Amino acid sequence: MEASDDEELNYDPELPPEERLGKLVDNIQSQDNINQEDKEKLLQLIHQYKDCFRTSYDHLSTTSLVKFHVDTGDAKPIFKRPYASMSNSEKETLKKD
Repeated sequence: MEASDDEELNYDPELPPEERLGKLVDNIQSQDNINQEDKEKLLQLIHQYKDCFRTSYDHLSTTSLVKFHVDTGDAKPIFKRPYASMSNSEKETLKKD
């Protein structure tokens, strides 16, 4: 499956960093195995490249910037929805994590 050139990029750069980064910053701050200097460097990098991070399914978007081809040999390609066999409660648990 290839992304078509006419698909629009669904991206919201105006989303506040707090919403984009979720609990990532808090999780880094709470780590005891990282010294404070390294935490500050890591947080600085995260904020510098904040547009690269999403920590929630709600913040994930689609793109047509990448195209790929999967060689299936003689087999017919199969399309299957991700997590289609999961129950609603399992999906909710996955979203919370």
